[in-house]
This record gives sequence, C-alpha cells and structure tokens, in this order.
Amino acid sequence: MNPSTPRDDVRLSPNAITVLEKRYLIKDEQGQPVEGPADLFWRVARTIAEPDRTYGAS
Repeated sequence: MNPSTPRDDVRLSPNAITVLEKRYLIKDEQGQPVEGPADLFWRVARTIAEPDRTYGAS
C-alpha cells in the first residue's frame, strides 16, 4: 500500500457507517457525503500527524 493512498477495505458495521455518514464525513452543499470512511480515517491520521511534520517527531 502506498502510504499516501487510503485503503478501501475498511470493515464497519452498518450502524457505524450510518453514524459516520450523519456526523463525520465531509458533505457537499446538498448534504451528501463526498468521502468514504477510509478517506475520513486517512484525513484524521494526517491531521494528527501534522505537528510531527511541523515540529519534528518527539
């Protein structure tokens, strides 16, 4: 797997997908999700890792 590419094989229950769609996935102007769960997890991981890139890993 290329570290800059999110994986597509995230396994989640139907309820987990519903929660992600309603609360956490980025949505367009019509309220439709424009990313999938794997994209969300990758986005969060990048955001968490950003201080290491800016200030160096501790």
